[in-house]
Amino acid sequence: MDDKSNVTINKTPGLMRTHFSRGSKNDVAFVLSCPGQLEEKAGHPAAGVTGNNLNRLLAMLGPQLDLQSLERADITITNAWNLIEYPSKTCRSEATDAEVKQTNNLHRLASELLHVTELVVFCGCKARLASTELLRLRILSNSKRVAFVDHLGTRGLLVIKSDTTGEIVAAKLQKLGGRSDSVKVIRSENKNRRLSVVLLGLLDSI
Repeated sequence: MDDKSNVTINKTPGLMRTHFSRGSKNDVAFVLSCPGQLEEKAGHPAAGVTGNNLNRLLAMLGPQLDLQSLERADITITNAWNLIEYPSKTCRSEATDAEVKQTNNLHRLASELLHVTELVVFCGCKARLASTELLRLRILSNSKRVAFVDHLGTRGLLVIKSDTTGEIVAAKLQKLGGRSDSVKVIRSENKNRRLSVVLLGLLDSI
């Protein structure tokens, strides 16, 4: 616990680093796994496909939280592990469980969530592990609602095979079946259907 003195608390709205960006509002935060190669290039968290999926999910989530709109700039985004990890740089894609559970790392994460007042969404296994430790150590405010979803990358979404309306059929198969829309349009529709499943799981876990 004496490691708290080593934690830098980010108080400035708009502050952005590879693993962390603070939103213009204090209502919502998303915790991902760790920054990778795309985040290193972009200079901010949740780049590439994961970022695009997050943007879509936020558009769906806003009305559910009685917010007229919810965009990336509004929310805080951070990671269960703050160091950049990808195979050609570090020979791996994420931190170990033991590293995520390190006291310094947990206090770092807690400090980055300190200003969040309403909801913290933990995405993926490493983020869920971090949440368990934060709650066990009682360094995450009990006033925040906590939710869990799977990783928002392509791999995480593709395991979702159906939604409340039925099976989610691959775009190429739909084209072979006679659908006239483009593959791009159908894939976008399928992604939104999968994200609607993610949203339901998120709301159920609050």
